[in-house]
Amino acid sequence: MIWFMLCAIYNLVFGVFHLIFWKLLVWKVELKRVSPNNRAVMQTLNLCLTFTFFLIAYLYIFHTDEMGTTSIGKAIRYGVLLFWIMRTILQIMLFNLKKRVHQILLVIFLAGVVIHLAAIVNL
Repeated sequence: MIWFMLCAIYNLVFGVFHLIFWKLLVWKVELKRVSPNNRAVMQTLNLCLTFTFFLIAYLYIFHTDEMGTTSIGKAIRYGVLLFWIMRTILQIMLFNLKKRVHQILLVIFLAGVVIHLAAIVNL
């Protein structure tokens, strides 16, 4: 179940990454430029996504058997794979891939797709 552990670590890292968005993306300054409702939505979505990453990591670590053997585990694995496929596609569609940071993130998202696909194929 090495692939499950890699999936857990991958999602855990993204959870932590999203927790530092306020500082990394200078949200204290940048979010003042948008309406209070949009500011609230962005922060709410980020925190909910962070929670989701931690939940996925938890499931892969502490419910390994269920993730590998039950239909709900299979559904979760496919759902998470689809999430990372969608995030990869959105990186291509919405971000300026001429910038190095966005190219690096694209490679990282592609790696996530491979890791999550391997967790399905290589049970």
